Amino acid sequence: MIINSEILNLLRKFKIREEEGLCYLLCLFYRIELPSFIPISLTEKMLLTNIFVYEDRKINWIVSLWEQENTQFDWVEKEYIPLFTSLGKTPYKKECLDRMKKFFFTYPDIRKEEVIDATKLYIRRTENKFIRQPHYFISKGVGVQTISDLLQYVYIYRESIETSSSTFIGNKLQ
Repeated sequence: MIINSEILNLLRKFKIREEEGLCYLLCLFYRIELPSFIPISLTEKMLLTNIFVYEDRKINWIVSLWEQENTQFDWVEKEYIPLFTSLGKTPYKKECLDRMKKFFFTYPDIRKEEVIDATKLYIRRTENKFIRQPHYFISKGVGVQTISDLLQYVYIYRESIETSSSTFIGNKLQ
């Protein structure tokens, strides 16, 4: 992913060192607690840039951190969320997008196709009234209390693929 050039221009305009500003923004984007050594003056400068604002204790990005951000994760809105909205669940588009980005950052070995197939598996196996909202399926909780049904179902999906392919090979050899 490439940092949005508009972000870099704003950092220069407000005389914020690029490495400090990007470190600050990446912590916010991935919901990492800001280190205690970050000076208050940097926080004040970053707020002046209007790259983001705090609304209802949440971060709202005014300027996208990444170039072409929408094209890389547009499948979340077009493919992932409809799996839940077809069951009457609320879309929670921004929350899904934020959590999915963090999910892929945390688990880079997982692919989009696995997420979609694992989600379909979850929906097939779960009674409709017990299906989570789409953003909570990705992750729920904070810190060590965080749970991810999506991660669990990716592992279940992978295991089912391995089992079915080994069964097929076993049957073919007999």
